[in-house]
Amino acid sequence: MSRRTSAVRLSRRVASHSMLSAALLALAACGVTLDMSGVETSIRDGIGQQKGLVMESVTCPHESRAAKAGDIFQCTGSPTIGGTVEVEVTQKDDKGTIEWKVTRSTGLFDLGEAEAAVARGIHDQLGADVKVSCGDRWQLGKAGDTFECRGEDADGTASTVVIFVKDAEGNISWALK
Repeated sequence: MSRRTSAVRLSRRVASHSMLSAALLALAACGVTLDMSGVETSIRDGIGQQKGLVMESVTCPHESRAAKAGDIFQCTGSPTIGGTVEVEVTQKDDKGTIEWKVTRSTGLFDLGEAEAAVARGIHDQLGADVKVSCGDRWQLGKAGDTFECRGEDADGTASTVVIFVKDAEGNISWALK
């Protein structure tokens, strides 16, 4: 293995955002409330569409929640491959318009982020532009795990990149093999 390594922090944040309209409202005796089942479905479908991550389920608090601008709550998602994602939901107005974003994943790596981080590291250290491919988009992982990716430069020369998972917060290091 090459002695050139780099420590990289991969964001556990999956940059997914979605705005949902007033269709997620339900009328109640006390006023307008959010349709939490609709919120869960929209998040589940949105993560699948935006990130290619198939969700087994998304769970949000099911107590009655009035439509109120600025209200923030948390939901939890379970991808079919394992791990979890935490989703922050913000009500944008009192009409039921919400915005959500995945703020953290646990036990799950977005290999697209790993590929980009390693390619930047190789460019910074060696001055070479390399396309890095790790296979599937998502990988389960915990501290101590390793997985291999393929690097290929502009001339078609291939190399193996070994990624080392340092911790559950998304810190990795890598080495050329």
